[in-house]
Amino acid sequence: NFSADGIRSGRQNGAKAIAEDFAVTGRFDYTGIPGLNAGVSLYTGNSGQTMTGSDGSGLGVRTSIIALHSLYSRRGFDARFLYAHGKIDEVARLNTVLGYSGEKSIGEMQRGYYFTFASDVLQHLDPYPPETLQPFIQYESLNAQGRVPTDATKHAALDRTNLTLGFVYKPIPNVGFKADYVNRSNAAESATDQFNLAMVYMF
Repeated sequence: NFSADGIRSGRQNGAKAIAEDFAVTGRFDYTGIPGLNAGVSLYTGNSGQTMTGSDGSGLGVRTSIIALHSLYSRRGFDARFLYAHGKIDEVARLNTVLGYSGEKSIGEMQRGYYFTFASDVLQHLDPYPPETLQPFIQYESLNAQGRVPTDATKHAALDRTNLTLGFVYKPIPNVGFKADYVNRSNAAESATDQFNLAMVYMF
C-alpha cells in the first residue's frame, strides 16, 4: 500500500502481518550532556512480501530509512530536531504492479525534517511555577517524491513546507490548552493555511 504520499499506509496490522520478509532496525542515542538526547536510527528490509512482478518474478522492494534526532530540554527551554531520509528499490516495477503512473508514482526517495523551539515564559519568572505557558515555533519541510523513476513525474503539491506559530498553556501538568496557526506552502502553490485550537487531558 505504498503510494505517492509515502510509506505510512504500507504498515501491516500485527495480527494479520505477512512475515515473508523481515527487516533490521536499530538506534543509537547520546545523553552525555544534561538535557540532551541526540542520536541516529536505521531501518532496512524488503517490503515485497509475497508480491510478484508482471513477469512472475518476486519483488524485493527494499525499503531503507535513516533518521537523525535530537531533543534538548533544560530550564524551561525546549528544542527538537528530526531529519528522515527514505529510499525504496524497484519502484518502477512496483508502480506497474499497483497501476501507478505519472504523478501517482511512488517516490524512490523521500525526505523530511522539522525543528521546533519552545520556551516556558513563566519558568523564567519563577523557577517552580504551578502552571506553564510555552510559546513555540516550528518549521517543517517534506517531500514524498524527492526522486521518482524516469518514466514518472513529480506531483508538485507533495513538495511542501509548514511554518507553525502557537502556544501551549497548562494550568496543571496533565491538562493543556493549545492554539496555533500554520502557514502552509507547496511547489504547486495550492496549499491552504490552517488555524488550530485544542484541549488535551493526559492520564
